[in-house]
Amino acid sequence: AAEQACRAVGLSLTVAPVSLTPGRNLQAEARRQRYEVLAGIAGDDAWVATGHTQTDQAETVLQRAIRGTGLRGLGAIRWRQGRVVRPLLGVTREQTRALAWSRAEDPSNDTDRFGRNRLRRHVMPLLRDENPRVEMALAELADAAQDEMALVDALMDALDFGSVDLSGVRPELVEVILRWRHRRERPDTPPPSRRAAGALAERITAGQSGSASLGSGVRATVD
Repeated sequence: AAEQACRAVGLSLTVAPVSLTPGRNLQAEARRQRYEVLAGIAGDDAWVATGHTQTDQAETVLQRAIRGTGLRGLGAIRWRQGRVVRPLLGVTREQTRALAWSRAEDPSNDTDRFGRNRLRRHVMPLLRDENPRVEMALAELADAAQDEMALVDALMDALDFGSVDLSGVRPELVEVILRWRHRRERPDTPPPSRRAAGALAERITAGQSGSASLGSGVRATVD
């Protein structure tokens, strides 16, 4: 299908094999390797455009909300992330299929093996009965979350939280600062659990010195 689509509009096609590691999350591992291959083929000075639609965005928001996430997680798929751009996030999957472009269906989409498939096949139809514009509503929620977090990041970047006295501040707010600093300073490690971040926030607001584990080999020190 990809060859036929490229041939129809005179574009070249590059096919690159990937090797998936057994035992890991299959979809997540495949996604990671796809992006690595795309970036490598595109070169350093090119954009990488993907075909994610508003429907994909709605499903992602719903999936994260069900699993449990914060405001940043509700931002789901970004319109732009580094060199990756997603120009179809404002267009539904139904609208793209109405264009009759050449495409192929992944047979794994027809099974209930994956959580996203179950949401797509069973939950989203029920939500559309409640609100025919549910895809747009969920996508707008993602946009709002992204805008809110962009504001938080801009404000936090403008302040120095490395030496500020946080004793007496509400623990909930200190926990937000902890998570922000962890994301900034240890972007390649998983975020701390709510329990670990909450316990450290309580220690900070109480003015108690010491250190505590945030998981994944990361420790925080309170002076």
